[in-house]
Amino acid sequence: MSIEPNRRAIVKTIEQFFDGIRRLDADSITAIFHPRADSFSLTPRGVCIEPAQVWRDIINQVRDNPEHLFHESFSGRILDIDVVGTVGTAKVEWIFKSARIVDFYNLLKVDGNWLIVNQVYHTFVGQDT
Repeated sequence: MSIEPNRRAIVKTIEQFFDGIRRLDADSITAIFHPRADSFSLTPRGVCIEPAQVWRDIINQVRDNPEHLFHESFSGRILDIDVVGTVGTAKVEWIFKSARIVDFYNLLKVDGNWLIVNQVYHTFVGQDT
């Protein structure tokens, strides 16, 4: 059974994210996010909303911090993809040595490219992983 072209393209987008984290490549990561995308999470201080363009700063800070999670080897897998016309969603799991992260991405097909327009995630640490 072949994978529908839009689903395959979304898989490619998510794989580019995995690769960007492995290589700590900010250009590769920011290229898959719409310039006005936001990332949402819940922290001990409350809801955290960050523009996706901060990925460049995050990656630059991570390079200088060998203790950061992104220096750990990880496995990433796509748990689910749904596509309707020019919109899609992806549920993704990242498993690091010290944490597990589940991301939900909303994507939009813009000029033939699937871009992440919204990211919501939860980080499990310690025994929650």
